[in-house]
Amino acid sequence: MLNPLVVSNKSSHNEDGIRSSESSTTLRWFRPLLLTLIFFASSEAIARFGIATYLWGSIYVMFVFFTIRDFDSIIAMLKPNWFILALPLITLLSVFWSSAPEWSLRASLQLIFTSLIGIWIGSTFPPRTIFQTLCLGTGIGILASVVNEFIPFTKGYHEGEYIGAERFFLGIFNQKNAIGKIIDILSLSLIVVGIASRKSIVTITIVLLLWNTLIKAKSASTMLIYLFFLTLPVVWWIVNRIKYRALFALFAWITFLLLLLTAVASSIDFIEQGLNSLGKDSTLTGRTYLWSVGWKTFLQHPLLGVGYQAFWQEGASTTSQMITAVLDDLSGFHSAYVEVLVATGLLGFTAFLYMLVVTLWRCARWFSLVSSVESLGALFFVFSTIVYGFFDVVVFRQHEIYFLLIVIFAVVSYRQLQFEG
Repeated sequence: MLNPLVVSNKSSHNEDGIRSSESSTTLRWFRPLLLTLIFFASSEAIARFGIATYLWGSIYVMFVFFTIRDFDSIIAMLKPNWFILALPLITLLSVFWSSAPEWSLRASLQLIFTSLIGIWIGSTFPPRTIFQTLCLGTGIGILASVVNEFIPFTKGYHEGEYIGAERFFLGIFNQKNAIGKIIDILSLSLIVVGIASRKSIVTITIVLLLWNTLIKAKSASTMLIYLFFLTLPVVWWIVNRIKYRALFALFAWITFLLLLLTAVASSIDFIEQGLNSLGKDSTLTGRTYLWSVGWKTFLQHPLLGVGYQAFWQEGASTTSQMITAVLDDLSGFHSAYVEVLVATGLLGFTAFLYMLVVTLWRCARWFSLVSSVESLGALFFVFSTIVYGFFDVVVFRQHEIYFLLIVIFAVVSYRQLQFEG
């Protein structure tokens, strides 16, 4: 079995990362458009409009077409990136012991398709194109949300159902965390594209304007990630001005921010009002309550879990109590690590950690070798995702942009290391 930390110097791509055999101008233009569509669909901006199934069905068809054209390059990338498919395959196997096998089967197949799409993107597009289309794909939903405030075409705010309930901005998204996460990703990609194109003043100005929308969403965890991404230009300046201290400065900076994020986020009780209104003990955070239930469930099925996404489908009494006490549409433990443990046990948890660690390692090596702003952006994203995973379910859902980007950066970092020999 290939070691994913060892990089071969064989490559079927040119220096821009595009297949040299591409001959059709139309297809060269169509590929970035498809990539933009994929990022838009995975941003959850269409979740409330009932068209997600049709849009993803169209993406699957187009993906199969390009898979046939790019078959050799995709197969070449599957071998050194086998670990990416390990977790999706485990979720597929969980159908055999799942308490909701039909749901686990459908969701796991979608997760496998999402993985393959990410591998295709990472093996086909250069890093700069990925960040540029990421700006477009995520920007559509945010722009539509802003326009919706002035020309309403859907409900833009969440209104609490009890006295004193918090009112927060949703835009066209279903949840405040959803719009917050997309603002974060849009901000990061704008910063990277701005620095790469030497238009950082323009893009950073746009990023700063996004803060107003993020505040109205009142998603504390995504605000912290946003502030972390704002430090990227500072780190980039350090890298280019103090070459020999760059890695040390980067390590010290992200360590400080990790400690700050952990300290602040662990004290945020984002459902305190809901618990108070129902007579619950509000001294414990909502996350702590969810995590304790998840941990108890994991201990009952420690090796293999209860099946991919099965916990939220079986209608157990504990689940019903949690949904009633917290949120009507609750479908996760607000921790990716707890979610993985409950769904797939230690087997899936090992594969999950391995994927994250290898991706972080590859991005760190990519950055240490070339010190490009794209590699720094990828490193920032992967690091923040690993931290953010403690407080929300990311990188463990089908058709989700976080999972998609982790796969993309795992592959594209490997490919860029190939170019460096």
